[in-house]
Amino acid sequence: MNAPANKSPATRPPATLPPAPPTPVWPLYRTLVGIGVFCGLLIVAAYSFTKDPIRRNKVVARQRAVLQVIPGATQVGTFQRAADGSYTLVADDSEGDGLVFAGFDAQQQLLGVAIEARGSGYGDDLRVLYAYSFQQQAIVGLKVIETHETPGLGADVDTDPGYSANYRQLDVALGADQKALAHPVEFVKQGQKQQPWQIDGITGATITTRGIATMVSKSVAATAPSLQARVHDFRLPSK
Repeated sequence: MNAPANKSPATRPPATLPPAPPTPVWPLYRTLVGIGVFCGLLIVAAYSFTKDPIRRNKVVARQRAVLQVIPGATQVGTFQRAADGSYTLVADDSEGDGLVFAGFDAQQQLLGVAIEARGSGYGDDLRVLYAYSFQQQAIVGLKVIETHETPGLGADVDTDPGYSANYRQLDVALGADQKALAHPVEFVKQGQKQQPWQIDGITGATITTRGIATMVSKSVAATAPSLQARVHDFRLPSK
């Protein structure tokens, strides 16, 4: 006799959940916009409050660097080259191309000018400030004012006594026609300097020192003739 067949229990339909309420888009959008506006206002306010102090600090740092690089200078005047080649006294916080920073002693006698030069080093761009002496027709000082070089690979070239000596009396005299350097500034490997217009490199920082020599060479070659021709433009107002 056959056993009765097993009957599967009746299946129940799954429970149906109530539909989720719609997400309130407008309050979320309003909140996000409000946060964005608030953050934007904070950024604008921070910029407004810090812009002038940052600008003043930049001017102070620049003038301090000029006084350091021009021997004996106690006062600084900022001049800008005009289209006709003349130099005009401008505000100390001026920016732009053609700026030259003149150094004077306590009696307002001109001692020289500091000029910024830019170029590439081992790993990134470099900015240097070098001092030009009208009387000696020589570069008499140099300071690196911006560098991103790796320590030990060119970051401290201006603090190296041997390398700094290159810029204490670097000959950049003009030729007989007063329109170009008599001897272009030349970079040589360490220990091979024989002429006063040559720059002795540093072993282990050859790329950086060569880069500085190149940027200074190009800058002084382009500016020295006009500086000498317009030396009488560099005067401070009488006290």
